[in-house]
Amino acid sequence: MSTAKLPFMRIKPSKAMAAANSYDDWLQAATERDEQKGLLAWRESDDSRLLDGPLMREHIKQFSQLSTSGNIAELAALLHESLYRHQGDIANPHLYEM
Repeated sequence: MSTAKLPFMRIKPSKAMAAANSYDDWLQAATERDEQKGLLAWRESDDSRLLDGPLMREHIKQFSQLSTSGNIAELAALLHESLYRHQGDIANPHLYEM
């Protein structure tokens, strides 16, 4: 991501997040901050004691396919299943430690 895209990105990403006027601007600044701090590396690996990475990746793939196809009923069913199945995983406080 290039900081030349938006003028406010010349400042630190955390300040750019606070100064963002839209979600897209905030997301760009947040992603830049996470990249700088190395907080996105976990996404590249399925090796986690905290999450079932392969299952979550499969659900993400299915979400994308169902969303693109417009199959709302199956999308809602998958969302329900995924939230129920990963409920304990996403509530783990160790996920939120930095």
